[in-house]
Amino acid sequence: RDDSQKTISGITVNPSSSDNSETVIYDKVGSLVPVDTTGNPIDNGSHNTSYPNDPNDAGKVTNPIIPNIPGKTPVDKNGNPLTPGNNYPIDGSKPTEDTKLTYVDSNQKAKVSYVDSTTGKTLEIVDLSGQPQSTSNYRTTDTIKKYTDQGYKLVNDNYPASGVKFNSDDKEQDFTVTLEHKVDTVTPENPGIPGQPINPDNPNGPKWPNGTDKDSLSKAINQTINYVDGNGKIVHDPSHDQVTFSRTATVDEVTGQVTYTDWNNASETFSPKVSPVIPGYVLRDDSQKTISGITVNPSSSDNSETVIYDKVGSLVPVDTNEPKIPNSTDKSSPVEPETGIRSQKYDVNTGLLAKIIILISGLLFLTRKKKND
Repeated sequence: RDDSQKTISGITVNPSSSDNSETVIYDKVGSLVPVDTTGNPIDNGSHNTSYPNDPNDAGKVTNPIIPNIPGKTPVDKNGNPLTPGNNYPIDGSKPTEDTKLTYVDSNQKAKVSYVDSTTGKTLEIVDLSGQPQSTSNYRTTDTIKKYTDQGYKLVNDNYPASGVKFNSDDKEQDFTVTLEHKVDTVTPENPGIPGQPINPDNPNGPKWPNGTDKDSLSKAINQTINYVDGNGKIVHDPSHDQVTFSRTATVDEVTGQVTYTDWNNASETFSPKVSPVIPGYVLRDDSQKTISGITVNPSSSDNSETVIYDKVGSLVPVDTNEPKIPNSTDKSSPVEPETGIRSQKYDVNTGLLAKIIILISGLLFLTRKKKND
């Protein structure tokens, strides 16, 4: 305890001297105490190591040996690993005071969680471990690519680009890579092609699902009005009209789910159509003079109307005295297609005119004969 007692000085005595007594006081030396990161002795102090005595000086101690504890690594105040078996420097001026030496797990831990922010689910967790203060060779690049190839988009990655440096505090480091579902929009002008890759640069990646083609994003409703005679023969070019409904859709590349917007219009109306005047024909039904406009919606079917015309009749000249009844063998006049009657080629007064000519001719003949007589 007292350096002055390193040597008890010699004294001189004589026959009349009394016995001499001296007391030299010693204190127990301190120990190197391995502790965990919370400062508690490891294994209840079973690994404590007393300071060695200086063989040349009873008042001094030397640096103790760092004990080896399986699964544990001693670290200095800065967290740098120390090597068991080496001497650990203590404060020699305080030989009776214990010195704590922190030990950490030989394999410090870290983990990287890949989280789907669209669903809130964790896709996977990668557990890492390494010696204190060492740097992991794990990188997130390949795993992120695996998910982006599946239709994800990177939102955030807080894992160190150069790799995680393991701590010396037995506390697991936690990193998160956040991903979300990539969403694409298709329109009638820029539709998808079902079965084809959404990203041409990733032919093995997500494909355009059914329902993303142009026909699923636009709906054309057609109206056709046919103009025919009673036998169904076309007597005029049909009238064609069309209205088109359109919408857009979004595609979740991860799930393939297609979500549509509302159609651009809830309904459209075909305008009224006035039936045309067709020479030689007349409407059979006056109610068809105008085909009323109709309202359709995206679920409507094509509309078709038929307007029927009948052929108009003919003015047929006849002889008032001797009516001529045309027959199929009479080639002098055309046959009316509807009635089978041949119309007359001459005027209604043809017969009367002939009789007048004959009468005048007779009068002229009598006049000339009288002159001659």
